[in-house]
Amino acid sequence: MGATYTAAAAASSLAGLSVRDSSVVGIGIILVVASAALATFGETLRRRQPAVHAFFGFAGVAGATIPLYLLGSNNETASIHLDILGGIIASVALLAGVAIPRAGIAYGAVVGLAGLVLDIGLRNFHTSTSIGVFLTVFGAAVIGALVAVSALMRARGK
Repeated sequence: MGATYTAAAAASSLAGLSVRDSSVVGIGIILVVASAALATFGETLRRRQPAVHAFFGFAGVAGATIPLYLLGSNNETASIHLDILGGIIASVALLAGVAIPRAGIAYGAVVGLAGLVLDIGLRNFHTSTSIGVFLTVFGAAVIGALVAVSALMRARGK
């Protein structure tokens, strides 16, 4: 996992991309490609190391979404594009994780969608009361979503 993200950082540096410039989207795309490679690597381990492949799927999806939200925090225009990209990745991963079924990918997608909602909420709520209420309600929703995905995965026999 560390090697994948180190390769993504090296590719970003080699291309001359910087978070401070307008190349945040380019860094995000490199990060998504690296995370897809990580999830794909996990799928190659599925038959030989079944306990490990779920972790790689989880790390691939969460690693493709959560850093996108962090990258966009300094640039409002890029933030909207990266939020949309992260939301699409997490939504497709959740559908695929439940349909295939792959528990690691499904759980990573729930975490990715949680990061999207958290990013949007913290950007739009500014008082301590509104942030506290948002985080309380949001935390309960995330726990509910994880329980629902767990029950669905158990019902599907995975």
